[in-house]
Amino acid sequence: MSERIRLRRSIERREPTCPHVGVALFVEPQGGRVFELTHDARPEIVWEYVNDLGDGDAGYIFDAQRVPSAALTFLDRPCP
Repeated sequence: MSERIRLRRSIERREPTCPHVGVALFVEPQGGRVFELTHDARPEIVWEYVNDLGDGDAGYIFDAQRVPSAALTFLDRPCP
């Protein structure tokens, strides 16, 4: 059974995992969210993912990491 919680906005701040790219990766474990922010004076969300379980619930996300696009060779192939 998966653990479920109500969505919250508590951000666990981490060091940028790849600062030379121009964005910082953040994980919000209790909110079930992963997102990247620009390093601008007024940061903007580049993208975000929410582990939405429905009815306002989100599943925990404990870790996230960037994967080089070169490692995602399956993206160019059609589904079997």
